[in-house]
Amino acid sequence: MSILEFSAFLKKQKLPSAAKDYVSLTRKLKELKAEPSKFDAELNALARKVTKQDLQAIFKELFETRSTLPAKLTKPEMLERIKRQRRRDANFASA
Repeated sequence: MSILEFSAFLKKQKLPSAAKDYVSLTRKLKELKAEPSKFDAELNALARKVTKQDLQAIFKELFETRSTLPAKLTKPEMLERIKRQRRRDANFASA
């Protein structure tokens, strides 16, 4: 196998994402929903490890809404939407 063939082979392979364990990630984030600073810190630390698709799945698991994060958003915009939704949920719960 030549180097070019091997390179093409590697490009076709789906590398596993660091955030495939959505259950434990969302459980951890759900526990931190009441503590805004810890939630934001955990989300910021998670941001480097996840892809946009991972963030969409985490959003869907974390907030049981019919809406999803649009794919056209950038990762920082998705993170801000998740933080905003957490604040909305907290405000709704306190009202």
